[in-house]
Amino acid sequence: MINVNPNFEKNTIYVKIDGVPGSEEINQKIAEFIKICGQMKAGFNIINDVSDLKSDDLTQFDLLSQLHKKIQTSFSVNKIIRVIGGSKLLLVKLLKVDEKFKINDIKYVATMNDAEKLIAN
Repeated sequence: MINVNPNFEKNTIYVKIDGVPGSEEINQKIAEFIKICGQMKAGFNIINDVSDLKSDDLTQFDLLSQLHKKIQTSFSVNKIIRVIGGSKLLLVKLLKVDEKFKINDIKYVATMNDAEKLIAN
């Protein structure tokens, strides 16, 4: 399941991905996400909680990184933060894909509280 929730007051988009989202849902949410990005003020933040993502499908990780790269080049984004929980394996997979797409400015944190602290600074 994928939930995309903008908070216009905080100028932050919250994206929660859990379980194993299907390709139809992914494509639908990408369109929704890009539309919301266009409604945000310049310098918005993205907090992407993938701590409950259960997929081993590397194409989904590729898609996530490609989307973040597109958003960074198309919109004025301040910070992209990924919440990964305590999973070292998830972190390794995401870092590998980020390296593949030459993305080096995504922050990784364990909890939503940690992510909120990062955007407060």
